Amino acid sequence: ARSFSQYAQFNFGRASAPPLRVVEASEAYKAQNLRYKVFDEEMSKRGWADLNDKKRCFGWARYSHKEDASSSEWRPAVVSRRADEVALPRSEKPYLARWVFEPSVQVSSGTSVKEQTAEPADLDRSDVLLAPRIPKFEDTVDKEHEDLLEQATMLRASGKSDWEIEAVLNKLLSDKFEEQRRADPMIRQPAAITVDEVRTYLQRKAVRDAEKA
Repeated sequence: ARSFSQYAQFNFGRASAPPLRVVEASEAYKAQNLRYKVFDEEMSKRGWADLNDKKRCFGWARYSHKEDASSSEWRPAVVSRRADEVALPRSEKPYLARWVFEPSVQVSSGTSVKEQTAEPADLDRSDVLLAPRIPKFEDTVDKEHEDLLEQATMLRASGKSDWEIEAVLNKLLSDKFEEQRRADPMIRQPAAITVDEVRTYLQRKAVRDAEKA
């Protein structure tokens, strides 16, 4: 066995502490110290768990095992709206999930069985959990809903639930449409306001108000 005093090269046992040099991190220092430059680049990289932009964000999605009686599990995924994927065929399901850790599936081809990467999944809203509190790709509001959603804050302050706010706003939307249709019978009926739209609007407004404070 050896003692710390036998490791003099590591400064054990010295009476005085070794001097330390403190250098301010800067772009000029990166040019002098390539190890620090690599470290800074690695620390600045955004992981998939931080993804949140206008087209996609990180979340969890329900994955179905077709070879195991369609049992399901929640897996990390990069989620986007199908409406933003212009090259894809239309679907009633609003979300498209691309798996972070792509599973492989067995595909029969004649007499042989091959493994290939699972395709992105079309999913309903109930099969997706978005990680960001306010996903940026949902930061869009139907123009016909904008003026009505502004009343959601007042309705929430009066004690109404999200479901009650949805009902009130859709009644106002319906009355507005009927009035416009009397002047223009060919006008298109707007889509109904959903509870998720109300919640997203209120959450987004709360965050923006907090940032201004």
